[in-house]
Amino acid sequence: SEIAAHKNLHKDLVAEVLELQQKLRSNEQVTPKAVAELLERWFLEHILMEDMKYAPFVQKKSAKKNKSK
Repeated sequence: SEIAAHKNLHKDLVAEVLELQQKLRSNEQVTPKAVAELLERWFLEHILMEDMKYAPFVQKKSAKKNKSK
């Protein structure tokens, strides 16, 4: 499903971050550029494109929740 695929993208990010963390703990070189590229790719490709697909749904749910208060 689309939701499962989206969750897998989040799992992939976590895996990449954990890999960077392991490299740092093992005193392997992790360049600031590599970290910046990961964050930039996540922000530009995932948040601004993938997550924004869900914005109307989240806004609608939020509006309904606020109405019931």
